[in-house]
Amino acid sequence: AKWQCVGFVHGVLNTDNMSVLGMTLDYGPYGFMEAFDYDYVSNASDDTGMYSYAKQPSAVRWNVERLCDAFARVAPRGARAEALRAYDEAFEETTYAAYTAKFGVRVHDATSYGDVVARFHRALQRGRFDFTRSHRLLGAFATCVSARGEAMTAPALCVEMFAQISGEQGRDWASVAAADPALVAMIEDFG
Repeated sequence: AKWQCVGFVHGVLNTDNMSVLGMTLDYGPYGFMEAFDYDYVSNASDDTGMYSYAKQPSAVRWNVERLCDAFARVAPRGARAEALRAYDEAFEETTYAAYTAKFGVRVHDATSYGDVVARFHRALQRGRFDFTRSHRLLGAFATCVSARGEAMTAPALCVEMFAQISGEQGRDWASVAAADPALVAMIEDFG
């Protein structure tokens, strides 16, 4: 879960590269995502995207399912199902805590929380914004929203934040915004 929140992609999450403790082995083809891309693959030999950023959580869960299968002779089905539920809950709680810290705000409704993160990531993907820089600026964004109050709306501040990211990436925000008005609308919607 923490990997997803920092843009880390392991690259080879097959079962023989994970321990019973949940730690991973064989970090050969790992990578950190720069421009946000759900389909980012760090392993050049992963032609199908099996271990892409977007598929990484389901690959790990599939490995946990295989571990549960290995205990079929000694653990009742209900216990194995409970172990999977516990994994799902831990994954969701860890992801929620990490993004709460990144966004600087607490969203109590899981549906709203998922929507906020998804909208932010869609804007990052569409604009090819840097994953780390964008998240780093979120804290400042949340502080500005609180400090400026009614002087500037959250959507306008959000556009300002993405304009700053564009500049840091060497792109002229006015050109980016003019070329893709739908991106600007997406960013304003996020704010």
